[in-house]
Amino acid sequence: MSESILVYNLNCKAYLLQNIELINMLKEISHMVDVALCRTDTMRVFHEKNQFKNYSISGFKEIESDKKYKEGKIYSFAVRCINKEFAEFLCRQLPKSDTNTLKGLVCEYKVIPHMYIDRLYTVTPAVVQIQEGGYWRNKIAIDEYERLLFENSVKKYNSITGDRLDENFKLYDTITFLNKVPIKTNYKSIQLLGDKIEMTINSDERAQAVAYMLLGTGMLLKNSRGYGFVNYRTQ
Repeated sequence: MSESILVYNLNCKAYLLQNIELINMLKEISHMVDVALCRTDTMRVFHEKNQFKNYSISGFKEIESDKKYKEGKIYSFAVRCINKEFAEFLCRQLPKSDTNTLKGLVCEYKVIPHMYIDRLYTVTPAVVQIQEGGYWRNKIAIDEYERLLFENSVKKYNSITGDRLDENFKLYDTITFLNKVPIKTNYKSIQLLGDKIEMTINSDERAQAVAYMLLGTGMLLKNSRGYGFVNYRTQ
């Protein structure tokens, strides 16, 4: 079922022109991707349109114990997407796209092959939007959170494939929240609170198809801002 979708993983390197605090990391990397997208009118329109973007951005892969990424050092990050032309565009443009804090260096991509996915886990915090506003805990039940997660994942799949997926299936068998307190990041002029999540993916064909897609699109909301970037474990 998921064979109609291919996930492209872009491995990118950037040189830091200024120190970046961990709390600002996602904002700075996503801004660099924005600069790359705005290099053509077509991609600028895509960037500004309110729709599923179907790409996700990781944080820096390297870990700094003091939570500060250093000026003058080179760091790597990933961008994932489900469109080959989009992957090729970013590979051309990111090395030429500089910001006040980041200078693009190199970028290359490869396809993540289809496989049986045992687990998905978020590398960057996943964020969810609720009617009450703010962080979801103590405002909605875990069942409601899981409903929002499932519905968002299926909507992404349907929008990409043009199909209407039969929703009578379990996406995962277990879900675990890996953080004890909300994870705080700076987003525009506010701070967002999110969670690190691990899911044991169900063996159902539909669950496996959606899980593979999430490797490219990211989980839940604001994936193009660096939230909900996921990695996987196989059996």
